Amino acid sequence: MEQRKLEDIATFEAGLNTSRNNPEQEGIILQPYDIASFESDFHYQEAMDQTVLASTPANEFVLEGGEVIINNASQLAAIVSRGNRGKFLTSNFTRLTFDKKVLDKRYFLYVFNVYSEVQRQKEREMQGSIVKRITLASLKKLIIPIVPLEQQQQIGKIYSEMVKLQSQLSNYSNILGAFSESILSDAIKNSGKDGSHGNG
Repeated sequence: MEQRKLEDIATFEAGLNTSRNNPEQEGIILQPYDIASFESDFHYQEAMDQTVLASTPANEFVLEGGEVIINNASQLAAIVSRGNRGKFLTSNFTRLTFDKKVLDKRYFLYVFNVYSEVQRQKEREMQGSIVKRITLASLKKLIIPIVPLEQQQQIGKIYSEMVKLQSQLSNYSNILGAFSESILSDAIKNSGKDGSHGNG
């Protein structure tokens, strides 16, 4: 199995410092790509924000659908959805670009987010840091396993479907928990209203 440094197969772009005013395009103040945007993309949830531009992005910091983004704090990666297209890249994130003939995007998500060997590399790089995040220099030196492209696509597809299913199950669990809590809470509140106080 071939292994290559990430810097040999990808280019990296840091986002804008959000302490400045939000940039404009075509007279419209652009919305920032924030943590909520990333969470939506990480869990494959479409976030259809009506303030997002419909035209092709012209600003170098404006995101396009299908681009790979790394969350600098959590060190997880996601693919920008159509719903977050047109937002501008902030300094909390790094954009990666690589040749799709070498690396499948969804395969990269699996390797970067889950694959044990890469996780161990990330953990080593964060040891001793007060703020648990990998520097850009360390990120570039991560060793990525390269398998045949067809196999990458299969692995990437399975991983993305797994994440979608996990997200759906989590949502169902939250709904069930809220429903159960409501029933039990009402049972306590309504206790004794029928005239029986259980004095034995």
